[in-house]
Amino acid sequence: AALGAALAAALESAPAPEVERAAWALQALDWGGGPGLADALARAALRTLGALSAAGLALCVCTSGAAADAAGEPVDRHTLRALSVAMRSRLHALGPGDRARLLQALGRLARRTPGGAPAPELLDLLQLLADSVRADDLARLDPVGAAAALAACAHLPRHPGRLVETLKSNLLRHLQSFPHDQLDNAAQALACLSPEDAASRAALEARLHQLKLG
Repeated sequence: AALGAALAAALESAPAPEVERAAWALQALDWGGGPGLADALARAALRTLGALSAAGLALCVCTSGAAADAAGEPVDRHTLRALSVAMRSRLHALGPGDRARLLQALGRLARRTPGGAPAPELLDLLQLLADSVRADDLARLDPVGAAAALAACAHLPRHPGRLVETLKSNLLRHLQSFPHDQLDNAAQALACLSPEDAASRAALEARLHQLKLG
């Protein structure tokens, strides 16, 4: 926690290369760096926007999303709106793999939005990604990220059926090894599917029952 607080303070004045290096380093931390770090990284990315490449900005957004999810806290709404607008203007410069990871991160950020209503700018970016990301890149997402992206699809005005099916298959394929503390998120994701999708719901219920039995 002390290390995370020190890094959050350092990010307040760090130049763009150091902000990007911090984002790379934080990706290796499962605990997300502690409270306040996701917001600090997002603010640093916004402050150094002019000096960050499209990939560097995407990295900061992705790491901020993972840190917010790990810490169970949101990123400031105004910061997130500004980053979403900036990321949208640079989306054309990202490769397919970066787009899939960005979709996962935005799903995590949307899930941590207070009140459960993501900003319109974030939803616009989510929709663009959902319409353009490739299925084979989505298949490489980790199951927690797939669950987050799947849950985020419920907020979209146009549900991309191909995307939902790919994410659902990814999630169900890894359900046996899904982290115990993330199963509620998996349930939240599957609850976003259509009522007719009884098979997916049954698979999740069976896994939850198995865990309860120990």
